[in-house]
Amino acid sequence: MQKYTIFFILVFINTLDAKSIFEDFLASSTKDLQIKQVELSENEFDKTLIEKIRVNVGYSRFDKSDIDDEYEIRIYPKTFSQRESEEKIYGLIKNQIDASYQDAKISTLKKHYTLLIDTYFQKKSYKNTQEIVNLNKNKLDALLLATDSASDILDLSKLKYKVQNAKFDLEQQKEIYQNMLASIQGYIPEKNSKEIDQAFENIPLIETNEIVNFANQNKHIFLKTLETYTKKERALVNLAKEEMNLNKIENSLRINSLDLQYENRDTFTKSFSVGLSVEYFWPGGDMAQSAGDNLRIINAQNRLSNIEKELNYEILELISEINVLNSKLTHAKESIDKDNFYNTYQQLKNHDPFILFSLQGMHLVIKKDMIEVEQQLYSKYINLLSITNGLTKSTLFKKQEI
Repeated sequence: MQKYTIFFILVFINTLDAKSIFEDFLASSTKDLQIKQVELSENEFDKTLIEKIRVNVGYSRFDKSDIDDEYEIRIYPKTFSQRESEEKIYGLIKNQIDASYQDAKISTLKKHYTLLIDTYFQKKSYKNTQEIVNLNKNKLDALLLATDSASDILDLSKLKYKVQNAKFDLEQQKEIYQNMLASIQGYIPEKNSKEIDQAFENIPLIETNEIVNFANQNKHIFLKTLETYTKKERALVNLAKEEMNLNKIENSLRINSLDLQYENRDTFTKSFSVGLSVEYFWPGGDMAQSAGDNLRIINAQNRLSNIEKELNYEILELISEINVLNSKLTHAKESIDKDNFYNTYQQLKNHDPFILFSLQGMHLVIKKDMIEVEQQLYSKYINLLSITNGLTKSTLFKKQEI
């Protein structure tokens, strides 16, 4: 009992270490970001109350005794509606920047997850090919001992060729896997390739049935919360509307100024005047600009509508594909686990070793297909999480409990 306890503790520690390595790798995805988050706060909004300032300077001299000087500063303050509209635009641009940055973060995290999953299944594929090579070698050795006819020699020649091809395929897969390990190590240089390779032996990925259950149980939630996934596009629609509103304000009739004037004529004169504050929207306004603003709003709304439809379809399609892949995987597993003929035949004392080799080879081919299907299932799940903003550095890992 004590041995089993020690074994369990060692496995648990190795699993935690593997999870830590891969979470560090996924956290390093921010190194790939080509943009930095722009921090905008409400306090950074430009609070200037002045739209423009006009300075007039007049100077005339007709003779030495008559010099006229005139200096005038005219200040055009912004109206309340201008200020309100500009502040709304600032907030919408801030939302758009935040959404764009989050999109970039999810995109780079997805790329790292894809590399992680591809490397994991490349290792499984390499191991499966290694088993195929070993099986064919054993079959070749057995055939060498049993060769006593021309047909046996022909079978022997075919098998040798098959073994050579499998060895070549094995070397290619090994090279691909080592290159993938090197890519991962590039992001976590404090870990060497052996440590990362060992971590793949204990990687605590969630089970495929958990993926299927999660996707099916949250389908309606995904579809009802599309607003969360189209934050950037919604900000563009609102931005176009608010900019059109600001253009209307700026093209309206506005009499709104503060005048400071100094005159030096025959007598010393100072003057101060305050203009009226009037804001009137013309019924027609700038027709060309108004048409352009409306076109921008229509295009932004159409883009939002199309993206919502595409996301809706993509979510349903991904969930459907996950279910189909899981069915294939379940069927393949059952074809091996419930192969009663194989289980019975290998127990026979006088079984034919070549029949057993063939049955084992069939199982390895099925396992190869299972690896490909399982890889596709995890990839679809990563895609689903990325478009629904559910991808985090712990998403695909089991929760470890003592």
